[in-house]
Amino acid sequence: MLGVAGFRCLSAISLPGVEAKAHLDKNVYVAFGFHGNLYHSFRGDTNDERGYGKDIRIIRSILSTLDKYNHQGVPVHASWEFDNHFSLERLLPENAPDIIDAVRRRVTEKRDEVLLMFYNNGLASAMTNQEFTDSVNWSISNPGAALLCND
Repeated sequence: MLGVAGFRCLSAISLPGVEAKAHLDKNVYVAFGFHGNLYHSFRGDTNDERGYGKDIRIIRSILSTLDKYNHQGVPVHASWEFDNHFSLERLLPENAPDIIDAVRRRVTEKRDEVLLMFYNNGLASAMTNQEFTDSVNWSISNPGAALLCND
């Protein structure tokens, strides 16, 4: 899940013939995106280091680090995506409700955002049009997704 955190670097690109020093006043923005899916077909389905327990530990560490930097005045933000069926409906409420609370808090504080993911972690490119539509609709209407919302 989070063995390597994904990120995108967005910055000004030097134009041909323009000296690099002309760009010293430019900012570099790094966008952190975290895939919070606790289901892995290749690992054990247990709450320990061999299964999704490792993911829970890493997510907690990420949340702690983000909060630490925010408290130091660094305006760090993150994008999260969670699958509904495995993570939001079952594994997080049973094993780590504090993660749901922390992500909800950070979204409410306008620090983070949560991106919609397919309901059952299905492979979108292999879905029929109807399966794709159903998965998106289930994600939107699913009570598990509401765990990250305040209304």
